[in-house]
Amino acid sequence: MSCRKALCQECASAWEGIYYCAACVTEMRQERGRGVAWGGWLLVGTAVVALAWMHARVLVWVGVLIASWK
Repeated sequence: MSCRKALCQECASAWEGIYYCAACVTEMRQERGRGVAWGGWLLVGTAVVALAWMHARVLVWVGVLIASWK
């Protein structure tokens, strides 16, 4: 707890297994939502594009392979 208040069971809120007062939980939620992880989104976007490109290549390869079996 960051404020060190004594809490009763009714006013305590659990955050990742630890009980905090409502003001501390509100502050932690605001801190967590402030930053945007652009690096993570860029990595996921790049991976999606790469997988889509590889999927198209494999589909064409399989189509050519099946067509050659005649």
